[in-house]
Amino acid sequence: MEISKGIRAKIFMLFIVMAAIPFVILVTASAINTIAELEESYKQNSLLRNIIISEHISDLISRNQAVLQSIAMSPTVIEFLQKPTEEKRDYVTKILNDTDEIFDDNNLTALTGADGWQIIRTDGSTLVNLKKRQHFQEAMKGRSYVSDIISSMSTGKLVIVIETPVLDLAGKPIGMIQRNFDLTALQDYVMTLDDSEIYVDIM
Repeated sequence: MEISKGIRAKIFMLFIVMAAIPFVILVTASAINTIAELEESYKQNSLLRNIIISEHISDLISRNQAVLQSIAMSPTVIEFLQKPTEEKRDYVTKILNDTDEIFDDNNLTALTGADGWQIIRTDGSTLVNLKKRQHFQEAMKGRSYVSDIISSMSTGKLVIVIETPVLDLAGKPIGMIQRNFDLTALQDYVMTLDDSEIYVDIM
């Protein structure tokens, strides 16, 4: 009798284990599917945020280039670079300051002559020589340019430089207009999307 009780108990335990196996498999499969769905959702979310940030940067660059190109075509700016006077300087300074106010982003706008020396800076910092900088060299070839991330010579901050050459009537470069896009402004924008899981590479 006792043997039969032991066999019954073992058979009962075997049934319990056999019933539990599909349940464990089901729970495990559900957990794996849930993890896969969460990972996919995270990837999609990260991709969407990167697209938003990329479009934001592209929009900023496009707007800045359009404005710089219109300033570079201003007869007053062209005349000032060719024959500078204090009266023209005041007017050009106002144009550049008005540009900064339109963007309302605290980024520098500067006018540089063909010799590489900055003539006017809207941030009031020390005027520097940009002759060895790639964005100046590109301007002197008559090309608009967006730099890699570089360190500002006057402030030491990390910036992206957007520049457009100023051409005379013959199409010869006589200077350039530039805006330095301070990356702290971009960082502030990224922080508005931050969920502590975001990593941004600016290429």
